[in-house]
Amino acid sequence: MTKGFVRTSTALAIAFTLTSCSVLTGPKEVTLNISNIKAPATTRVGESFSVTFTVQYGGCTRFDRLAISKDVTHLNVRAIGIDSSGPNTLCPANIVEEDHTVVVSDAAAGKFVVQGATYDANLLTREVLVQSQ
Repeated sequence: MTKGFVRTSTALAIAFTLTSCSVLTGPKEVTLNISNIKAPATTRVGESFSVTFTVQYGGCTRFDRLAISKDVTHLNVRAIGIDSSGPNTLCPANIVEEDHTVVVSDAAAGKFVVQGATYDANLLTREVLVQSQ
C-alpha cells in the first residue's frame, strides 16, 4: 500500500467515526406533551364544536403534527414532534406552548370523550355532553 492510500483511509475512518452517531440516529419522532384540553361542556347534535389542545415542546424538539383518531363518540389525539438533539448539539433551554384546534362535526348524542396523550403516555380527558335536538 502507498502512504497516500493509508492516509486517505485513516482520514475517512476518523471522519466516519466522528459523524456516525449523528448520521445513524438523526432526528427522531417523539410524543410531545399535551398539557391542556379546552372543549365546551355541552353542545347539540349536528352542531360543530372546537377542541383546543395545548402542546408543549422546547429544546431541540419542534411540533410536527397531531395524530388524530376519532369516531362519533371519541376523539383521541397525540402530538408528534421531531427531536433533533444528539452529540455535539446545543439545545436551548426553553418551553413553548402552542394551541392546536380540531373541529368535531359528527358527534352522536350522549357523552363525547376527548383524550390527549401526555409525553409519559398518560391521558388527559375531557367530556362533552352532546344533547339531542
